[in-house]
Amino acid sequence: MSSPLLPGHTGEVLHTWYQRVQVPARVILAGSAVAAFVKVLGLDLEHAVFLGVGVVVGCIVVLAVRGTGASTAWLPDDRRERDGSRLEVAALSWALLGRNGRVTEGALRRLRTVAEGRLNRHGLSLHRVEDHDAIAALLGPTPWAVLTTRAHMPGRREYEQCVRALEKADPQPLDPTRR
Repeated sequence: MSSPLLPGHTGEVLHTWYQRVQVPARVILAGSAVAAFVKVLGLDLEHAVFLGVGVVVGCIVVLAVRGTGASTAWLPDDRRERDGSRLEVAALSWALLGRNGRVTEGALRRLRTVAEGRLNRHGLSLHRVEDHDAIAALLGPTPWAVLTTRAHMPGRREYEQCVRALEKADPQPLDPTRR
């Protein structure tokens, strides 16, 4: 391997050195120019130097981020909706805070989805008219009214009654130690 100081490589060495020194020199020059400019505008010497050093540090940070290839854009929000996630629980709890002690349409929609899954285990469906009498007998009158209401939103107590009835309607309840 040849030494960079051999006569034929002097220009290459100087060019490499210039490339390495060029950016820091420009950064220091920019900081000095800012410090001189604000000193001319009337800032005292300590604050002018402090501002110049701040510009130098800011430039170094920008160059470091650009040089590493790191993106300066905001990273995308990678929150996926998962069953039982914190966001889902928060959304459901806010949906329970409707007006005048009533739940919102979102809470009722979520309850109907859960009820449909729970009733499917019994071979029943809210969408089949022939199953309606069996569902009303399985859950009781208040939960049935909550699940089929179209006129007004149920109160929190009726909603809780419906949730309890759906929990009891599980054909194969989990062992309490596995819950």
